[in-house]
Amino acid sequence: MIRIKRNIKNILLCASICALLFASLASLVRASRKGVGYDFSEGEISTVDIFAPRDIVDRYTTENLKNQAAAKVSDKYKIDLRIKTNALNNLADFFALIFNTKNGQAQSDLEGAVSSFSSLSRVKLSEDEILYLLTMSDEEFLHFQKNISDILDSTLSEGVLNKDEALLDVKEKLQNSNIGDIGLKIISAFLVENKFFDEEGTQRERQKAKDDVAAVVYKKNQSIVRKGEIITPAHIAMLEDLGLLKSANSIDKFEVFGVFSLLIVLFGASVLYILIFNKNLFSKPDMVLLIAVSVLISMVLCFYMDKLNLKISALPVALSPILVALLIDRNLGLFLSIPVSIVAVFMLNENWLYAICFIIICTFSIYILKFAKTRVGLVTVSILSSVISALVFFAFYMHEVSDMGELLSISLHSLIGSLFMMIVIIGILPFFELFFDVITPFKLMELTNPDRKLLKRLLLEAPGTYHHSLTVANMAEAAAEEIGANYLLARVGAYYHDIGKLKAPQYFKENQNGDNPHDYLNPKDSAQIIISHVNEGVELSQKHRLPKMVEKIIREHHGVLVMEYFYKKVENIDGVNKEDFTYKGPKPSFKESAVVSLADSIEAAVRSLDRKSLDTVREMIDKIVTSRLLSGHLDNSNLTLSEIEIIKKSFLNTLSGYYHERIEYPN
Repeated sequence: MIRIKRNIKNILLCASICALLFASLASLVRASRKGVGYDFSEGEISTVDIFAPRDIVDRYTTENLKNQAAAKVSDKYKIDLRIKTNALNNLADFFALIFNTKNGQAQSDLEGAVSSFSSLSRVKLSEDEILYLLTMSDEEFLHFQKNISDILDSTLSEGVLNKDEALLDVKEKLQNSNIGDIGLKIISAFLVENKFFDEEGTQRERQKAKDDVAAVVYKKNQSIVRKGEIITPAHIAMLEDLGLLKSANSIDKFEVFGVFSLLIVLFGASVLYILIFNKNLFSKPDMVLLIAVSVLISMVLCFYMDKLNLKISALPVALSPILVALLIDRNLGLFLSIPVSIVAVFMLNENWLYAICFIIICTFSIYILKFAKTRVGLVTVSILSSVISALVFFAFYMHEVSDMGELLSISLHSLIGSLFMMIVIIGILPFFELFFDVITPFKLMELTNPDRKLLKRLLLEAPGTYHHSLTVANMAEAAAEEIGANYLLARVGAYYHDIGKLKAPQYFKENQNGDNPHDYLNPKDSAQIIISHVNEGVELSQKHRLPKMVEKIIREHHGVLVMEYFYKKVENIDGVNKEDFTYKGPKPSFKESAVVSLADSIEAAVRSLDRKSLDTVREMIDKIVTSRLLSGHLDNSNLTLSEIEIIKKSFLNTLSGYYHERIEYPN
């Protein structure tokens, strides 16, 4: 449960660091691409030429053109044909009423027919007009009905928006007919408004007219504003959209979206790479912080150096990948060169060809860095890396730049910029090593210097332990190299693994000249003195700020082994606690620590042999290794059985060089 909580905490810390890095890079990229903020207002005269940094729509002009096109579209109306049908049906009912009244009454009772029709009809006609309709012949009546129906039908088909205006048109149509006023009255009774404003249709047509207008677009690098030109609303709108005004509302939303999209893709790819190839990295927030800090240093330097109008070839884009390659992992550094180069080129709004150049430079630089074993060697490699950088830019831009002077300028900037970058890396490397407690080959080589204070003390105060440590170092280095582990770490760990014996060197056999203090102590006290050299070594390591990995080797080189020599003397005595004769551990937790632990035990055991032949040495190595395997001493070291076999052979090879048979010289 504790381990799960610790893992969750580490993951959350890593996520927080990544989020902060994302926000920082987004702000940096946005600030860099925003460039100069112009303080213009409408009606002013421009003092500079302004060119579009990307394709941009002239929103103001385009909108005006669209509005003009929409204004030309007339209002749209729709005719309700159901109203027309109802009106014609009502008219038909009216004529049916006349016809029925006409044929249902006797000619002698016309007065009664008029009265009956007047009471039933919705059309208000005079008695004479009613009488006129009732006395028509059938042929005349049908002709009259047809004319009225046709006029009403055509009028309603055209649509009636205003009844009064429509009646005027009807009156005009009736002037050339013999229908007269009675026809106008009948039509007026059944004529209704059936033409209505179609808001939806009108908006649709106007929107279509707007959509048909092509946007006014300014291409990248096209002049937006000319020097001496009066600033118009269109200029203000474009500058706002491009984020080139000092106004708080001047944000290029397209660019902001682009920045976030690019960073999300690059962060996603980086996280995926780490999960596949460096999955343990997310359990180490300090290493994630190291990567974040190195990336920010690189990008901040690029940002401010760009303000000095230096060519992009001079900028320290490769700083972060090289630092990561030196401090964490070479392959991770190589991968990091891709997103870092892309972000840098995007941030500075430069040709994408530069990104390819930077990736190639990072690849070459990281590869040749493996040949630098000391800080002096790092200087030599830095000069070579700078020359390679200049050559890469020269080769890539031979076909892009026609002016040889410009080409040489790009290459020279690259050479000087790379030298500056390597000087920065050499300068900040010790701070990274100290702050993040990372070991580099340079730091390890410095720790092997015999003039180091602890090694000098070991030589003078515990010479036996010193020479034992040298032998263990030779064994551990050779074995670690054979299995592909960090052989320099194994060597340094072996040098310092017994520094705790400086507290009381005389209690350790290799430093005794005859007299043995343990002869005067009980086994428990002797065991406690011997066991204490581990904690004493850890304290000295912390005091002298040795790397944590070296401190781990000191702490783990005896694991939780039992001190058999002293325990055997008292194991049959009642009340004896085995824990008093057991090292406190922990067991070796990584390969280099396990190799040093085995080398320490085997060297001491072989040295104690009376007869050191190849067979006896091999037998002792097998015995010690088998014992450590069976006791579980190597369970946490990640060593495989095949690697253990390689280690055994390497130990035998190294020790056979120490204890080879010699010819017997004559007296």
